[in-house]
Amino acid sequence: MKRILHFIVLVAALLWTSGTYAVEPLEIEQDEGANPWTHLKVNNQSKNFQFAIVSDRTGGRRPGVFADAIRKVNLLQPEFVLCVGDLIEGYTKDKQELQKQWEELDELVRQLEMPFFYVPGNHDISNPVMRETWKKRYGRCYYHFIYHKVLFLCLNSESGQYEKSGHLSEGQLKYFAGILNRHQNVRYTLVFLHKPLWESNAKNWADFEALLGDREYMVFAGHKHTYAKQVRNDRSYIRLGTTGGNNKVWSVETDRSNAIRLGKFDHVMWVTMREDGPRIANLILDGIWDEDVTPFFIASTLEFLKRQLDQGRVIESTPIPVAEAFFREGQTKVDYTNFAPLPLTITLRVQNHGEVKIMPATMELQVLPFSTKPLHLAVTSDSAVPPEELAPLVLISTLRYSFPLKPAYTCTLTHKIPFRKIPSGQTIKKSKRSN
Repeated sequence: MKRILHFIVLVAALLWTSGTYAVEPLEIEQDEGANPWTHLKVNNQSKNFQFAIVSDRTGGRRPGVFADAIRKVNLLQPEFVLCVGDLIEGYTKDKQELQKQWEELDELVRQLEMPFFYVPGNHDISNPVMRETWKKRYGRCYYHFIYHKVLFLCLNSESGQYEKSGHLSEGQLKYFAGILNRHQNVRYTLVFLHKPLWESNAKNWADFEALLGDREYMVFAGHKHTYAKQVRNDRSYIRLGTTGGNNKVWSVETDRSNAIRLGKFDHVMWVTMREDGPRIANLILDGIWDEDVTPFFIASTLEFLKRQLDQGRVIESTPIPVAEAFFREGQTKVDYTNFAPLPLTITLRVQNHGEVKIMPATMELQVLPFSTKPLHLAVTSDSAVPPEELAPLVLISTLRYSFPLKPAYTCTLTHKIPFRKIPSGQTIKKSKRSN
């Protein structure tokens, strides 16, 4: 015998004005004996909700990563998105430049299909001109809101004259003291700020923690571009990694597992607020794709890659120094940068000339996603060559990206490495020009 089980699932938020709920039934035929499911306690309580957190975009921004995160957050469809600051490069008093940087950021944020809550970082409001720009565009630099009886506190860690180390101003402390006093019966409190002030014993941070008291809370920050979790006062304090900001681990040869172990990764934090508190999931960006993965992936990767090629940003090198009257030997450093979210294979051929050469003359290397591969090349000559006879060495690099079930994308770049006469002991900077 079968019976119809009507299981009521709460799927909408409490309507605060009317005190009513919106409900939707789950209807399924259930046998009295065995059934092909574990249970019907659907994980969809009315108080559960999901939101996303993005981290540092700047402080050595890697183009394209934050934009990629915005697209992928739209795939995830959280109820809203928060940040932990450092949204622009900043550190300028040029108002036009600040407007340009903020407009670029806002153009990205406007692509979100849900609300975005701003939190300032040191790159955003580190001088009076930047603070005034923030005020005109976004108003308050600290505030609060409540959602499903969860209190969200958005702090400004860049107050007053202590920008370098960060601290909370007296006025800010007073504001949050009032907020916390008025909302003592919320079910949870979540705190967002840019600098992890608890790590530096910053001014007024202990006072702020005292205000939190014994309520249930969790703290989120960024700034250091390295993921870490700490437990203080039996509460979780989380420092996020990056969402496009400088991430030095990608500048050295390493594997993905080691990067994650070191906390050096681009991610979006996914928070599910449950009755028993937040559940945290760190979503590494290159693991999130839409339902039609291959065409989207290829189109977006190639479009972005071609922009980097046009700008000559893929290959950089240092000129070969000539410190004596005749050249015998020297070296150059060539940096290959991969701006795409998949490995880059490079076949390199050196077009040697005359008696000046690089050995081996051909080689192959791989560059990890969003990373730079340094290549140190020794340059030698079989005989002493006057500087005026040294023509630039030519590197011919074939770049290859392999896509699943699709033809690989390849292109060839010609890069010239000049010789440069310098005083003995002096070093020279790298030059760009990759095609």
